[in-house]
Amino acid sequence: GVFDTKNAGTFTVTLTYTDAFNCKGSDTKTITVNPVPNVSIAPGLSLCNNQTERYDLLQLVFPKTGTFEGISVEEGRYLNPNQLPAGTYSLVYKVSSDGGCTVSKTLPVTISLPAPIALKDQV
Repeated sequence: GVFDTKNAGTFTVTLTYTDAFNCKGSDTKTITVNPVPNVSIAPGLSLCNNQTERYDLLQLVFPKTGTFEGISVEEGRYLNPNQLPAGTYSLVYKVSSDGGCTVSKTLPVTISLPAPIALKDQV
């Protein structure tokens, strides 16, 4: 048979068998399935690389108990866009449950150059 781990909880599982000599036996075990954290994350983030304040990435996720990893991430939650050249980056958000189950989600981040300012000559 198949033991389904989709639902968290404590389950009693009994394995019954018959061998090639028609000997029968069984064994029962209690199995605990720990819950997997339910994590939601924004579909993406776009910032300019001239932004001087750190961006708090935890604004984009639920629950806020995890940490971000990736280029220019500080303290597991802050992004410094002014330290990055223009481009697209992937940051990983990891959340662990009390039972030790970990979920990772990826946040795509686009860093853009500021729009140029055109000055006109005055006559």
